[in-house]
Parts: sequence; structure tokens; C-alpha cells
Amino acid sequence: MLSLLLVWSAVRAERRGAASAATRDRLLIEGLRTTGTISELRIHYSSDDSGGRHVAGATATVTYVDAAGTRRWVTRKYADASVLVQGGEVQVLHDPARPDDDDSVFVSFLREPAALDWV
Repeated sequence: MLSLLLVWSAVRAERRGAASAATRDRLLIEGLRTTGTISELRIHYSSDDSGGRHVAGATATVTYVDAAGTRRWVTRKYADASVLVQGGEVQVLHDPARPDDDDSVFVSFLREPAALDWV
């Protein structure tokens, strides 16, 4: 029974990832890009066996203004915390037809993002 649950969970995660990639690819063609700002930044740490502490990524809350002029925000996790600065500018890709749908908002913390750089 446990193995069935694990398989179901893996299939569900794979479908969710595929749907997200399809939405991102569609928005790269049809969506709007705007500049956002990192309004909140939480750094995550991990510990090793010797007691050392290492940066393990970050969670950033990004604010942006959509096509209708409404200020919105979205929260995304990012593995490379070294490129994140509170108050720093980021790129936001969003769907003007679905402004309330967080799954239709992608953020890039890089200046010239490739398709896989959008989270």
C-alpha cells in the first residue's frame, strides 16, 4: 500500500511539473514581462556534521504591478541565494488574462533568463 502511495505521489508531482512547464512556455510567447522587486527575503540554512552552517537557498517575496496597474506579490523559492538581494530588481512573467492565478506567474532572478530560469 505504501508503494502505491509513493507511485501516485510521484506521478502527481510529474504532472504538476509538466503543467507548470507548459504554462511557462506559453507565457514566454503570449505573456507579459515586467520588473518586480524583492520585498522580502528569507535565507534558508543547513547544518553539516561538524556543526557548520551553510546557505541552502532562499524564499523571496516579489512585488510587481500587473497590466491593469494592480500591485501584486508572489513568493518563490530559489536555490542560489547568492544572487538575491532584498530590494533588488527581478523579472516577472505573468498572464494578464489570469492575474489572480499564482500558477501563471513566473519569476527570474537573472537578467537574461533562459526558459528554465523562470520559477
